Amino acid sequence: MRSSAAEPLEPVSFSHRFLWATVAWLLIAASQPGLGRSQGFGHTGMVALAPWALVCCRPGRKAFLAEWLAASVGLFCLMLWMRHLFIWLVPYLALVPALYYGLGGWALRRFAARWPLALAAPAAWMLAELARWYMPPPSSFGWWRLGTFQHDTEWVSGSSRVWGVWGLTWVSAALGGWVADLWRTRGLGPEEAPRHPMRTVHLLGLGPLVLAIALTILVPAPATTAGPRVLLIQPGIEQKLKAGGQSALQVYLDMLRGTAEGLAGSEGPVDLVCWGETMFPYNLIQPDAVQAFRERGANLPEVTGRSYDEERIANHQQAVRELIVAAMFGPPARTGAIAANLARLPDLPSEVLGEGGLLGDAAFVTGIKELVPHGDGLMHRNALALWQDGKLLGTAGKVHLV
Repeated sequence: MRSSAAEPLEPVSFSHRFLWATVAWLLIAASQPGLGRSQGFGHTGMVALAPWALVCCRPGRKAFLAEWLAASVGLFCLMLWMRHLFIWLVPYLALVPALYYGLGGWALRRFAARWPLALAAPAAWMLAELARWYMPPPSSFGWWRLGTFQHDTEWVSGSSRVWGVWGLTWVSAALGGWVADLWRTRGLGPEEAPRHPMRTVHLLGLGPLVLAIALTILVPAPATTAGPRVLLIQPGIEQKLKAGGQSALQVYLDMLRGTAEGLAGSEGPVDLVCWGETMFPYNLIQPDAVQAFRERGANLPEVTGRSYDEERIANHQQAVRELIVAAMFGPPARTGAIAANLARLPDLPSEVLGEGGLLGDAAFVTGIKELVPHGDGLMHRNALALWQDGKLLGTAGKVHLV
């Protein structure tokens, strides 16, 4: 590995490649929040790629297979929390996205033939992350990137105001490549010239880090001005409860309690109440979806194993009227249906059954699953829906699914 500029990189065995690529991925997995430290270890994430860059830049038999398997191990560790929700999904989230990091290793070997690892490693890693980011679900998931580990590393994270998480990914990968460059040139004598001038290696490896620090200092956060008073309600629901351990109405009750407590403890009037994620337990049925269902029989794809009929549509529409429009804004429904639903909930905040509803003059936005037309059929999409004075003002679909 201490090759001069004229010498090609030596091949590496399958087991050696798999071992050190796995070490890199385990360092990545150990950097995530919740393992030993609630905010994770961004500093570990900065150098995690050094073993990967050092070994995977070299040719060898079955290189793609070794790197795919190593990435599968690492992604399995990263996604292990999903076992509480869908245990069958964990192997899939490991094996399929790992293919993109096999692509990254392939690119690394080609880039490293011409560039220092301080440049080759971030370029190859970024290629893999871009592929994983832009491939739609279920072929991938795009929310995790190497740079996200720097969320709590305040002396560099401020630079994301300029170049986003992608810039932080480059900083981390370049630093890992720089460490690998230093390792493979250690102990070279004066007569053994490194493959690339070390001043170039230092510039490419440390330059992004120095720039990140400078941008954090020199580019302040945007100025803020006083705006509407917002109450955010986000209960800590364990993953295993999302998988069916907690009823939809119980989730709704938790949200109601949190909202009532937040409003009661507010120092002034609240303009907007926000429920995060898809916390409302029923679906918002859009009128054009109902029209497509009735006029041409549009429905969910058969592969989902689910479908809508008139009764199911009516149930979801009724739930929105009773549990949002009437309960939040009042007056309570006169048909008695809302009372029947809410009577199933113990310790219901008394404000829900009042004439003014729970929110009074505040607007309400919630994450909700929305049924919309899609091609010749129907589809669910995660959305935000906004109500004001009991009227639905609009929805916005999630831009990037996970």
